[in-house]
Amino acid sequence: MRIVEFIKHAKARLATTPAICIGNSGGDLDSVVSCVAYAWLQSLNGGSDVTPIVSFPRDELVLRKDVELVLHKAGINTSDLIFIDDLNLEKKYQIHLVDHNVIDGPEKGEVVSIIDHHDDAGEYLNANPRIVERSGSCVSLVLRELLDNHGSDMTDAERKFLASPILVDTRGFTARVEEVDRCAAQAVSLIDPVTISLYTEELQTAKEDVSGLTSRDLLRKDYKQWTVCEGKVLGISSIMGRVGPVLTAIPDWAEEKGLTILLVMAAYSDENDTFCRELAVYGEFPIDEVISALKLEKQPIAHPVEGVTVYTQHATACSRKQVAPLVLKALQNVSV
Repeated sequence: MRIVEFIKHAKARLATTPAICIGNSGGDLDSVVSCVAYAWLQSLNGGSDVTPIVSFPRDELVLRKDVELVLHKAGINTSDLIFIDDLNLEKKYQIHLVDHNVIDGPEKGEVVSIIDHHDDAGEYLNANPRIVERSGSCVSLVLRELLDNHGSDMTDAERKFLASPILVDTRGFTARVEEVDRCAAQAVSLIDPVTISLYTEELQTAKEDVSGLTSRDLLRKDYKQWTVCEGKVLGISSIMGRVGPVLTAIPDWAEEKGLTILLVMAAYSDENDTFCRELAVYGEFPIDEVISALKLEKQPIAHPVEGVTVYTQHATACSRKQVAPLVLKALQNVSV
């Protein structure tokens, strides 16, 4: 079954089976493609029916222009997709997690499998398979486990769909690339350097396109949150560009989400094309626990916003994937 046909039957499938596959609540391209790929390849392998669920509300798709682009190129009609706000949240499901290894959304049920590349939280030890290992992109692990011999039968559009997160997450095989990523790209016949370069640039341009988005949109575009303990909630927004344009929106976003602490991680390139990071903090931050690890240096702010502190993050290799566990551990230590 072609991937377009598989998605068209998603709603009917969900009505007859309790099994769903879902990515992390940040809902980036890797999470979306990984959950669709997992469910589709399961069906091609004759496995149990699994319905892919997009992990963010339907109205947030417009914030993710790279996801829109990839779905369009694959011929997938977004009206056929099931988003988290379409799901019956009173029901319990058999949950297949991809691109995270602890449930971070409102869905409920039993976690039956995990394929992920983040730090292992050590939960759901009976999940099968339970694969948590290093890779540039989670979809690379999904393809390694489930692609089998189907790569040669795929259309060019399907191959590009599956490979797109690998190109974005490894910046066209120039950063954070592991052998499993290269093998996955080869398995879907994405090996031509010119094609890789051009498609990576197209995807990156779409990902960084924030035209028409408000400050609130930017903060919710790539956002995740964690409950540390009762009464303590951490939220982290990742944005492209500097923190200045969103500073005034930070307190309202933290209040809207009911956060104890909000971090805004900003990534940008300076005038010398050097990769840089800034970190804006709102709330009670366990700064002594993390300042050395992230090499934070407090910045002066021309127009201060009450409760918001901005730092230069000199440890630029530390993305949210590394920062979140660090801050969560510090918060847990404070709670003890």
